[in-house]
Parts: sequence; C-alpha cells; structure tokens
Amino acid sequence: MQQSLGISFAPLDLDMQAWHRYELLWLADGCRFQVDGADYLVTKHSPRGPLGFVCWIDNQYLVATANGRFRWGTLP
Repeated sequence: MQQSLGISFAPLDLDMQAWHRYELLWLADGCRFQVDGADYLVTKHSPRGPLGFVCWIDNQYLVATANGRFRWGTLP
C-alpha cells in the first residue's frame, strides 16, 4: 500500500543528542530530505494540493496541517 501511494521513509543513523540541520526540499519533479546537507531520502514523487506534515522522533510528534495549525505531544 505504501508503495502504491508513493510513501517513503528512511532510517537516520545519527547521534540524536547532537544538533542537526534538517531540510525538506519540495520541488516540482520530486522531494529531497537532507540532514546536515546530505541526502537521506530522494523521491520522484512531488505531492500536490493542500497537505500536512508529520514528524516522528521516538515517541514525540509534530503535526502541521494544511490550514496552518500545529499539534505536538508525546505518546506513552
């Protein structure tokens, strides 16, 4: 199902206690997710329309909806 929807993920082998620079480059011909300037995930899919963004780090999450609302929290 993930493949048919164009859903991708990539594990990060990083020291999560150190500071890093995260970038999501959303281009007409695809997307790139970079950490500290290095590509960690490259896809030819470029989503269209109003979208949201979800970021998970361990049991913490941040959600940014298409209408500009934010939610965050932790899961047990």
